[in-house]
Amino acid sequence: MSALNKAANYHEVLKADFMEHFEFVDQLRVDMDVWEKEQLKSIIKQGIDSGVFEDQTDKMDVLLDVFIMVFKGLEILFFLQGKYDALSPHFDDLIQILIKGISV
Repeated sequence: MSALNKAANYHEVLKADFMEHFEFVDQLRVDMDVWEKEQLKSIIKQGIDSGVFEDQTDKMDVLLDVFIMVFKGLEILFFLQGKYDALSPHFDDLIQILIKGISV
């Protein structure tokens, strides 16, 4: 979240007129979705391998889609509405809730 908050160019794309740049924005979103899924998959697999998370490999694609959906919902609140600084101290609490939900 901190890295995204510092990514000023990314924010400008999100705030830009989507109709004027729709194809560019659409491709950027697709690329970002793929990157996010790969990063999350890596984290979940590390957790499974270390015994922290239950092995949910059979549901991996669904879990990744849900995570991405949750993160996209937070994106607007945190970044576009300018509430990152007010909410960032609570990220650890959110992470703990997510981890406990997929832990053994």
